[in-house]
Amino acid sequence: MSDRVLVLREGCVEQIGTPRDVYESPANLFVASFVGEINVFDVEVCEVLEERRMIGDLEGHRLEFRRRAGQFEPGQRIHVLLRPEDMRLLPADSERGLPGQAIERNYKGMTGCGRYVG
Repeated sequence: MSDRVLVLREGCVEQIGTPRDVYESPANLFVASFVGEINVFDVEVCEVLEERRMIGDLEGHRLEFRRRAGQFEPGQRIHVLLRPEDMRLLPADSERGLPGQAIERNYKGMTGCGRYVG
């Protein structure tokens, strides 16, 4: 594995960084989907909190999100990215998260990968 990665699209540089930076902090949706599976959610920012946290509305659910970079304002529409390996299943009566149903699980070595329908 290299210590630097360069992602190109049609001859233009989209992002340069360490493999971890490119995977965990993609510069845009193209890079995010190019380097692995990703779920993209449309969220409206409700409140910006301290310590790089914010409250957002995702399909009528107010959820807390960590923000890695950037300035956000209430009312702003953003994309929230979720990798399958970062997804956690909670009990059906949990107050946290989003309601949904796991419809598929594929064995992929040490980390499983599933499809979620909300």
